[in-house]
Amino acid sequence: MGVARALLPAAAAVLLLGGCEAVEDVVSVEELRDALRSLIEADGAFAIEGLSDAEMSDDDYDVGTGLSMVMAPADTLWPSRYHGIRWGRRITDHDWQLTIDSLVGDAAYVTITTTLSGTLRVGGWIRATDSIVVIQDTLSKPFNFTATRRVRFERVTDSGDLLEDWRITGLTAILGTAGTKIAVEELLLTLPDSVTPHFRLAREELPNRFFNRQNLPGFAPLSAVPTFVTVSNSGPAFPLWSGERAVIRHGRAAGRTSRQRLNDRGLGLDEQALDGVYSGRWITHEAPSRAHSYRLFVEVIDLASLFVEDEPFHGEFMGVPYQIE
Repeated sequence: MGVARALLPAAAAVLLLGGCEAVEDVVSVEELRDALRSLIEADGAFAIEGLSDAEMSDDDYDVGTGLSMVMAPADTLWPSRYHGIRWGRRITDHDWQLTIDSLVGDAAYVTITTTLSGTLRVGGWIRATDSIVVIQDTLSKPFNFTATRRVRFERVTDSGDLLEDWRITGLTAILGTAGTKIAVEELLLTLPDSVTPHFRLAREELPNRFFNRQNLPGFAPLSAVPTFVTVSNSGPAFPLWSGERAVIRHGRAAGRTSRQRLNDRGLGLDEQALDGVYSGRWITHEAPSRAHSYRLFVEVIDLASLFVEDEPFHGEFMGVPYQIE
């Protein structure tokens, strides 16, 4: 008779694999979980490089917004005091767990829960008479992201080698949240010189929309990709424009990613100021020598997280794999 391919009751704690009737074909759930984890670790699409900054980078803060040079609290980097700010985030701890959601026939669905923690550093700077940038005030604070994504596996052979028998056939976007105020509601990408949506992903789709090598969003080399990110902020918002900072991070590996700001000021691609839709463009990489996945992260940070020392860090990012065609 054939062998059932389903998870047995917890008391048995085994999974029957393969078409052979021999008892040697019984492996534990722990063995399967370890094999699936190894497949994930070997796939570059799951990497989170690009979410950490090597050092603080420049970020304009809307000069001339009418903020008065009032005496701000000592724990606040009030923007109008400085020519600009620099900020950067360093991830120091990264851990993830795999949970098997369902295992039916030759398909397995798992959830990956990732925790990212580290330190955010912000500095207000002025330019000295010799044009050298001088950091006048700094603040730093811890951050903690909890991120989730789902993965679909399929068994393609019955050789008995779990790493050969199982393949990743789909993964969702990753969503990481810190604090309670900020949410990325939707990501919309179009092609250059086009208003037709090329890729759209809403927050509520994330748990059940799977991507694979065949349906990854693709872009031409060195093209400028119009990007629109809809965000929400439960407040209270920092009293500067929309109250958030929205950025795009993209690339492939640590040291080869870039961070670019989006705007909600009615400038450039942004059609309406202060409507919670941040807009801008980012430039794709050159054509690769061989096919591989890149990573695009859209991130929104509550401005109080950047300017107020006692405010906990509030932010959210959505990460989507893409390819250069």
